[in-house]
Amino acid sequence: MKILKDKSGVSYVLVCVIVLFASMLIYAGLEYNSVLSVVESQKQEVSFELDKVTAESARENIENGATISTEDIEQRAFSTLGFYDTSIQIKDGIGYSMSRPSFSVITGTDITITAEYELTVPFRLIDAEVIEITVPVRVTAKYYERN
Repeated sequence: MKILKDKSGVSYVLVCVIVLFASMLIYAGLEYNSVLSVVESQKQEVSFELDKVTAESARENIENGATISTEDIEQRAFSTLGFYDTSIQIKDGIGYSMSRPSFSVITGTDITITAEYELTVPFRLIDAEVIEITVPVRVTAKYYERN
């Protein structure tokens, strides 16, 4: 505590260092929060796209009266998410990359699609990429008939 009461200027330097460290810590926390928001928004987007696939498949199932194969639903899900060929990853303008998902499809009167993939988002500080954060994601879309 004696160093903080010193009037020779050493305490001012110490306070500046503490304030600089605290502001950098807050800045890093805000940047990490932006990475988490990118992951959450991308997860919601995939969930919405898979909901569309399940609804379209169920509608065709009801209209045609024939059950749609799980392979057909998987192909629709791949093409809806942008995986038209066997590419491994797709990138967005934000900079994240999404690995090719693996699907688990359960059909019948109800349709359930579960997609599992990895999302890689760059963590940037002061316009420099520090590390790439890889997050495993699992999204489930369900369609079921009400009775």
